[in-house]
Amino acid sequence: MPDDELFFPVEQEMGLAFETDLEALTGSDYRSDEMYAAIFDEINHDEKLEEAFFQLFNGTGHKLGGYPFFTQEDPRAYGDYQDADILLLQIDSVGDKIIWGDSGVGNFFISEEDLKNKDFSKVLFNWDCY
Repeated sequence: MPDDELFFPVEQEMGLAFETDLEALTGSDYRSDEMYAAIFDEINHDEKLEEAFFQLFNGTGHKLGGYPFFTQEDPRAYGDYQDADILLLQIDSVGDKIIWGDSGVGNFFISEEDLKNKDFSKVLFNWDCY
């Protein structure tokens, strides 16, 4: 593969800053359809209201723990990934210093059991972009 096709999303060493905060289940988490179904029924699937809802519960940014953001869809909704239910780390695109494809996001997940056992051998990594 030619050097110009190699790509790493972080251009240089840098630090990330985190704050303690609370957040609701994000709209892109695969569990949100079931959780928020009553809300969507109440707003009669009005596209503008649904878009406003997802903007409010988008989950973007860097984070340790919490609920993930996806630009496409949650890979845990398929196959054998549903046990990876805990977000370990999310690194979002920032300016021109961190870029996942076309302004995407990278996520690392683990199962509750593996986290309790401090077994990081089966961490699920996913990145997607617009």
